[in-house]
Amino acid sequence: MEFIKINKDNLKSDSFKSAFKVYEKSFPSDERRDLEDLKKVIREGNKDYNFFSIEDYTKLFEPLYVKENMGMIDFWIFPEVNASYGEHVAIRQNTRNRGIGTVVINKFLTELTPTEYTVIEAEKPEIQETDEMHRIALRRLGLYDRIGFVLSDFFYIQPPYSEGKQPVPLNILYHSKSGKKLSYSEFEAVRDRIYASVYNFHKSLEDLNEMLKTV
Repeated sequence: MEFIKINKDNLKSDSFKSAFKVYEKSFPSDERRDLEDLKKVIREGNKDYNFFSIEDYTKLFEPLYVKENMGMIDFWIFPEVNASYGEHVAIRQNTRNRGIGTVVINKFLTELTPTEYTVIEAEKPEIQETDEMHRIALRRLGLYDRIGFVLSDFFYIQPPYSEGKQPVPLNILYHSKSGKKLSYSEFEAVRDRIYASVYNFHKSLEDLNEMLKTV
């Protein structure tokens, strides 16, 4: 399995195009960037941000193998708060349930993140609109639990990605390399860094709560 890092020089590549299709299909509009916003972040070359296309060889027939996109992952590394933020991970629909997601997340935790903590967001099963969405949210939480993430009880709202998009209440999960418990003060520092760097959001949590009330 190969992780292809996407930067300003390969934004026109098949690797990025295929990874974006998976990204776009896997997340609701309010939980991801639009294409041009994503390209802008990548072009800016922020040293904290990483976007990878995940690729592997699949057999057409013996002995012919072709390289195909399996999914994507993007994340941020914030050394000053000793935490990494897994923004998205998505596996192509017709390659799911083969353990690829577990392999990708484990590689992310062991080889790509140098920090003590890794923080991710996950949908709340109890507020999903359909039974299918509820089951998917539960399945994701189960996957993260098996990998070693801890479901926190910290209150968290994802700020809007851009104008016209909505804030989203989400669960926060964390993974610790040494098994430490993430304290609330550590969580606040990570949350504030995510809000400022990822979402360019500089208002208060109370402001987010008010925005949710109008949705």
